[in-house]
Amino acid sequence: MIEDILENYRRKCTRTGQFDFVLDTWLLIFIFFGIGGILGICVFITLPEFIPFIFRLYLSLFSMILVGMIYIALIQICIFITEKNFIIKKLDSLIEDELDESLSQEARDKRKIIKNLKFHWKYIIQSTQVEKLYNAIKFDEFLEIYQINNFEISNKTIDRIHDFLKEKNNFLEYIDNAFFGIVILAILNPIIEYTQSTYIPSTASEFSFGNIILFLLTIAPFIIIPILINQIIRHVNHSKNIRDKKLLYELSEKLLYYNFEINKLERYTKIRIDSNQNINTQTN
Repeated sequence: MIEDILENYRRKCTRTGQFDFVLDTWLLIFIFFGIGGILGICVFITLPEFIPFIFRLYLSLFSMILVGMIYIALIQICIFITEKNFIIKKLDSLIEDELDESLSQEARDKRKIIKNLKFHWKYIIQSTQVEKLYNAIKFDEFLEIYQINNFEISNKTIDRIHDFLKEKNNFLEYIDNAFFGIVILAILNPIIEYTQSTYIPSTASEFSFGNIILFLLTIAPFIIIPILINQIIRHVNHSKNIRDKKLLYELSEKLLYYNFEINKLERYTKIRIDSNQNINTQTN
């Protein structure tokens, strides 16, 4: 249950979850080192030879970095437009159903401000104007999935999260290591038997230190590489556990301070988006 909550929270309420494809780590690596690397090689090859080697090298590296920066800039623009259109559509829906005319007018004013917002280049490295409001709407969607609509259910969920965090152990790491060890032994055993029969003599008179060294050098990679991979698996599992725990603590804190007594439109209008590009949140 908590694992399912965690996965949905990651997908709904984190930036990498909301835009997982365009912000995928492997895709970013491919853009930087794949497309950018090809462009860098082309720049290096096509530059005249009278240009010093070191300058050609730095220009090719700059080309690779430039490709990555252009991709990030385009993605940030697309994300900004997507978030803005999503918010406008959501506000339109809530305004249509709202009976309080003063609140509806306040929401219309906010909608107008959001619609007129333009993308600024500083958003490449900073949070955008609309991101906080977008995340608030997505968090409400997350609460609807699990029908967390009052303080009682919220507190029960918080208690379950805390119990889960207390009991959470790295069982997955042990399972991975055990499975990995069995597979490696299945591969390593016949290799050792073959190299042993090839390099290790059957009689003492044929004994040779050279053959022993060849035997050890042959099997060494099959021992060292699994050890290194095992350490990588441990590190990856440990990092994942840390990230999961941080998300669960973040979720429990949001639930703790969430106000269920006001409706969505009122909550969204409390997140002020100014035309001078400043965001402030009024206290409840």
